[in-house]
Amino acid sequence: MSLLSVIATAAQSVNITQEMADQALEQGFALMGYGLAFVFMALIVLYVFIKVMTFVFREKKNKE
Repeated sequence: MSLLSVIATAAQSVNITQEMADQALEQGFALMGYGLAFVFMALIVLYVFIKVMTFVFREKKNKE
């Protein structure tokens, strides 16, 4: 018995329809997309923050 048939049997035993499963899959992919977007936005913000901080606090030249 394959894993997919076990899942299908379990889904039928709790009255999950194909439409409900499709909707859950779509919502899962949407949530995954939001997570990926948030991670990349956080990386971009961190990159910009580091660039700004290195510009603001650059090394000062000695007056020798």
